[in-house]
Amino acid sequence: MTILIDADACLVTDPALATARCWEIRAVEFCDTEHLFSHLDAETVMVGQGPEVVDLALMNQYRFGDLVITQDYGCAALAHMSFGET
Repeated sequence: MTILIDADACLVTDPALATARCWEIRAVEFCDTEHLFSHLDAETVMVGQGPEVVDLALMNQYRFGDLVITQDYGCAALAHMSFGET
């Protein structure tokens, strides 16, 4: 299991990373070049700018059993539609 965080659209990044650290779960945060994030407890994937580029990069890394944390309805819908597929 990996926690995938849409850091551009997430108000709970710090609690999510604390949970990942507590349970020793790999965490990956995704952001574009306009939102620079870097936490010691997460891998950071930086993508270019543009509509939905962060969401698409996150979903390209998503695997069954991963946890997606986002505030973005479109990204959440993609994760939900992928649920159960291997």
